[in-house]
Amino acid sequence: MRNNISKKLLMKHPRLMSNFDFDFQNFDFQKMGVWSVNYNIIKANSVYSNMINIVYNISKILKRKEIRFTNAIGLQTIDFNMDDLLESGDKIINKVSKNDKIVNFNMVYCNRGKFMMQGYYKEKKEETRETTIDESFLLGETEVTQELFELVMGYNPSAFKTKHKINPNAQHPVEQVNWYATIEFCNKLSEMYNLKPYYNLRVSNRNTSGVKAIKVAEVQILGGNGYRLPYEKEWEYAAKAGTNNKYAGTNDPNKLWEYAWYGENDNDGSTHPVATKKPNEWGIYDMGGNVAEWCWDTKKPNPKLKNRMMRGGNWRYASSYDYLKDGNGFRREELAGVDATHTMGFRIARNF
Repeated sequence: MRNNISKKLLMKHPRLMSNFDFDFQNFDFQKMGVWSVNYNIIKANSVYSNMINIVYNISKILKRKEIRFTNAIGLQTIDFNMDDLLESGDKIINKVSKNDKIVNFNMVYCNRGKFMMQGYYKEKKEETRETTIDESFLLGETEVTQELFELVMGYNPSAFKTKHKINPNAQHPVEQVNWYATIEFCNKLSEMYNLKPYYNLRVSNRNTSGVKAIKVAEVQILGGNGYRLPYEKEWEYAAKAGTNNKYAGTNDPNKLWEYAWYGENDNDGSTHPVATKKPNEWGIYDMGGNVAEWCWDTKKPNPKLKNRMMRGGNWRYASSYDYLKDGNGFRREELAGVDATHTMGFRIARNF
């Protein structure tokens, strides 16, 4: 992972230490009242290895991308915008806790830009078109794991709950989640972070026994600062990671097995622990396989439609057909929002 924040700050202010930490215990950013940070609170004798998380958390607390560092008497300042400092592929470390249990999950920064969006639907090739990502966003480094889902939701619907034979701490992706469950998860995770939920979810019918899956609901976008599903174009933009590769992580079909779990290299007949294959160029794992992933979109631009798009392949599909046929490494498929099988999961996103 690239980490150039220290270098970029040094270029703007050579006297600033390259390794430093903020004394969060003795400084209340939320009560600061202004959008500047006095760098006299920096402890020069402390080494912080992940500058990204410091700067990101300051930006998040101040609720703006522009940050100003200034000395005590205001004679020297450093102004910067988060989008100017971060690069696509930089990692933001997150953790969530409940009942004394802590689960870590990482988000990857994806800067705005343009790319050629692949025009596939299932196995039908459609027109490729230039697509613009207007705003930077964060995307889950991995698919949502069973551990994270169960902590947030209080249940685990997955078919493959068995511990990994070699590594019992390995985390499989959650599956057997319908689209409505992913929306509910995003809102609950947002609330655990004291963020404004991105969606308004109105449930009118839910299973009353077993896994209480939502059967009928209305979903509206509120536009909060909380977690959400990626939009289709964000998903493919992050999967291609600044390349024109046919597959997430590689352009060589003979190397696909190094980056994805799919039918021909799946010997267990199940999902696999996340992040056990190579990531793509931005450090994002499993975009080409393991489980297919829900996105927000409908195939036609109508938010009232009950069908939703899924992207990517899964552990069950073989590379010789279906989602990899004719180089279709970024499979699109439209499914009913109430559908949930052991090949379907999701990853989360956030506005930056």
